[in-house]
Amino acid sequence: MNQPTKSTPENCAQIRVLPRQSAPLALVAEDDRTSRTILRQVLEKEGYRVIETSNGEECIAAYQELHPSLVLLDGMMPVMNGFECCTQLKTFPSSKHVPIVLVTGLGDQASVDWAFSVGATDLIPKPIHWPVLRQRVKLLMERFKLYHELEEANQKLQHLAAVDGLMKLFNRHAFDEYLGREWGRMFREQKPISLLLCDIDYFKFYNDTCGHISGDTCIQSVAEVLSRSAQRPDDITAPDGGDEFVAILSNTNAEDAAFVAHLLKLF
Repeated sequence: MNQPTKSTPENCAQIRVLPRQSAPLALVAEDDRTSRTILRQVLEKEGYRVIETSNGEECIAAYQELHPSLVLLDGMMPVMNGFECCTQLKTFPSSKHVPIVLVTGLGDQASVDWAFSVGATDLIPKPIHWPVLRQRVKLLMERFKLYHELEEANQKLQHLAAVDGLMKLFNRHAFDEYLGREWGRMFREQKPISLLLCDIDYFKFYNDTCGHISGDTCIQSVAEVLSRSAQRPDDITAPDGGDEFVAILSNTNAEDAAFVAHLLKLF
């Protein structure tokens, strides 16, 4: 009769709290079940979520569905090897900054050159030196996180540069650039484009009588109404002076633009 296995630090390490749902996701493609299990355990112990696949085709399907932050590919797998898988992964625009690491026992110069020629970010030789793998994964994950933080910061800066601070609409410079692009697109597609122009009646009298703070509140209220009216993604509104506004209605003829204007009570 087999005796129960005694608890040791090594055995206890298998029992651990799984990473939180917000933790970075690593995608592992490895046909050897034992190696795949060890990779998962090592990565989960470092705080990452892990998805396991056993060949390149499964890896590609999982990548398209789950959008991981890191991909670890065994070099030699059935159905589709890691080199071919990496080649296909790099065709996806979303993979541009996703680290792809090839783990392989092929250490010759030709194999190393092959790995980097297909777009691998790094190469880890087999047998795996686990402390090295942990540190390289940590570095790549940090780099991936930093890229996304910079991307978000850049998008925020671009948004701030394109938005009028008072009205929270596209400013005139951003509007002019957008109009040029939409005009060209509608011309190429042979579709109509319309502009709506409007202003606030007697705004100067209101502003002089009630004060600039009330005037700003009035402009903000009108801007909010016009912004809500641009319900389609391609419709935008912008200020065209102190109390004037202009809106682009792509793929909209004059009759439909007049209908929108009547809904906004611009006539």
